[in-house]
Amino acid sequence: MNIQVDTTRFSQAIQRYAANFNVDIRLVIKDQAKLLLKRMMDFTPPSTRKQGADAITDDLNKLFVEPDYLARKFTSRDAGLQKRVRKYFREGNETALQEIIKDTGILARLEAKEFNKEDIKRNERGRVITNGTKIMLKSKEPMIAYRKKLQEQVGKLKGSLGAAYAKLGGKPAAWITKHNTQEIFVDDIKNLNSPSITVGSAVAYAGTVDKNNSILSRALVGRENDIIKSIHKNVLNKGQREFYGKN
Repeated sequence: MNIQVDTTRFSQAIQRYAANFNVDIRLVIKDQAKLLLKRMMDFTPPSTRKQGADAITDDLNKLFVEPDYLARKFTSRDAGLQKRVRKYFREGNETALQEIIKDTGILARLEAKEFNKEDIKRNERGRVITNGTKIMLKSKEPMIAYRKKLQEQVGKLKGSLGAAYAKLGGKPAAWITKHNTQEIFVDDIKNLNSPSITVGSAVAYAGTVDKNNSILSRALVGRENDIIKSIHKNVLNKGQREFYGKN
């Protein structure tokens, strides 16, 4: 998906900055491209690798519960029932398990079966959704392996931005750069008529994560505001220097 937003105001702010500080606009473009990428990375979830890994775990836990789920539920209620639950799991006695679920009312909707990623339904943002039914896994190892595979991808979206950020002298965290994700980076800064740097993410699902362009738009507005503040501060300082210089 090709995401585009109007960058007119941001470009005008860059031009004003270069003129106000009397700096080569090519240097300003390069610096602001780097700062814009940093802002986009900050806005792109997750904030940390742990946060992303935990989100994946929480997401899968909406749908799946581990084999000892019922047994842990009955720990303080009925030791005999807990033993029966574990026994039925070992035997693969689904009928008996479903009877316990029905009789105890612990969970109104619980299905015991093997892990299958095809059971996972996601919304347009990639988050797990359920209809209220939880799946109690006969074996937890396949789900753990699947979860680990997803967690290894944490930071991939940031990685594409990070690769472009690094080309401008930035130093993204190792958990971001490890993915070697393809970036969008076109350096046309030496073009005397219209110097520019094109940056962005080449990850296929970037448009899904930032469907409403909120990350890019917020980053642009944030950098524009920072530029304007710098200009105002410079004008104020310049005025004060001129005033005290005359007095």
